[in-house]
Amino acid sequence: MKQSFSQLKPQITELKQQIQGSILFSSDSQVKKYWNMAVRTATCLIVRVKNVQDIIKVLNFARRHRLPLAVRSGWHNSYVGYYTENQSVLIDLSDVNHIDVNVQLRNAHLGPGNTWGDVSDALQPYKLAIPSGDAASVGVGGLTQGSGIGFLSRKYGLTIDALRSIEMVTADGEVCRASRKENPELFWGVRGGAGNFGIITDFEFDLFEVEEVLGGTLYYKGIKAEDLLKIVNLAYEAPDELTVIIDMMAAHPVPFLPAKYHFQPVISVSFCYAGDLETGKNVIAPFRKIGNIISDQVTQQPYKNLLTNLPEDLTFGSYGRNMYMETFDEQKAKTFVEVVNKNLSSNISIQLRVLGGAISRVPENHTAFAHRNKPYLVHISNVFTSMEEADRYYTCMENVWDKLKPYAAGADVNFIEIGDTDRLEEFYSEEILHRLISLKKHYDLENIFRNNLNLKPDITNYPWKD
Repeated sequence: MKQSFSQLKPQITELKQQIQGSILFSSDSQVKKYWNMAVRTATCLIVRVKNVQDIIKVLNFARRHRLPLAVRSGWHNSYVGYYTENQSVLIDLSDVNHIDVNVQLRNAHLGPGNTWGDVSDALQPYKLAIPSGDAASVGVGGLTQGSGIGFLSRKYGLTIDALRSIEMVTADGEVCRASRKENPELFWGVRGGAGNFGIITDFEFDLFEVEEVLGGTLYYKGIKAEDLLKIVNLAYEAPDELTVIIDMMAAHPVPFLPAKYHFQPVISVSFCYAGDLETGKNVIAPFRKIGNIISDQVTQQPYKNLLTNLPEDLTFGSYGRNMYMETFDEQKAKTFVEVVNKNLSSNISIQLRVLGGAISRVPENHTAFAHRNKPYLVHISNVFTSMEEADRYYTCMENVWDKLKPYAAGADVNFIEIGDTDRLEEFYSEEILHRLISLKKHYDLENIFRNNLNLKPDITNYPWKD
């Protein structure tokens, strides 16, 4: 029978004396609140661990007292708020943040608590990088166990493709390593399995040469189907060195946009060309011939400067959906433009990422990521600043989703938002799901690690059977 924290006060005091890390309650004033106000809050015991031994002791404590367990890697984990189960133990990995770079061997060992901003800062002096997401505030541990799509993906692949090995604490409190040669099936599963098998305490990555890139954003006046289709087609046909991220939205009041365009409809197109810069200028030039460009921020700069750095005290509400698409044509362009323009007053934005390149050249079953052949990823988001607005924004989001979901051909683990957690069979193919469930049964039969995109170890929980 699960006990309350008040009943466990002596045991919690004892645990505090046994570990090097610190213990707080979620109600304590110094605890950072979850940034997405749409996520329900919960009472939890937060243990900010320092090392592997701390993790093992906390894991054993939670199991012994039948307390739900959750894991947080880095500051910015997910839109969903998996770690919100009441009377749970939250293992915060923020202080497990080593960065050990070996320039000669072109590899690095990273702790799960680092953010990708930490990593890019450490690697930039060596003109090296790891393909990651496009936000500096995202944690290494969370992103790497999903997919890892960002500005270097078309040239160097996903974050999981750069992973060389991991060290993990399993549900029974044991430490194991996995790589292509050691526990290869586990290594296959952690690359896409969304934290279902244990707590990863060390990631070993390959490093790639990335000097300065040609990057930044073009802003187009208005959201027009003709412009959108031309932009998408150019990005699709571009060489692997160029990654393009397209956003349709009401313009934010940023200083490099004239005030008359603030909150007006725009298409913003963000570029990263990681190759010969003179060639890159020629590759990007045709984008400048489309539509009416109202701001051009594309310039030569360090790769790390492209990563968005959100402030730590940021708090807002967010609802969203994501999907992969197999094609993009004139009709889809018209539909996207229509739903965005119709809902700009409700702060709807749609992001379209053009993929392919190195992502698609990795064999389909090489990792637990199931969508290598999908050239487009769409993320729909709706951001608000007061819970009084929440119901209206949620309804708006779902109405937009109803219009676009007929185009869906799967979904991405790392772009999950509230409402997406019941789409397990869209994140994974049936073949991959069977393999992942088999791994789950082997490494976590009791489903200790369930506050995630959960893979239940009993196959009878799924619509299909063996």
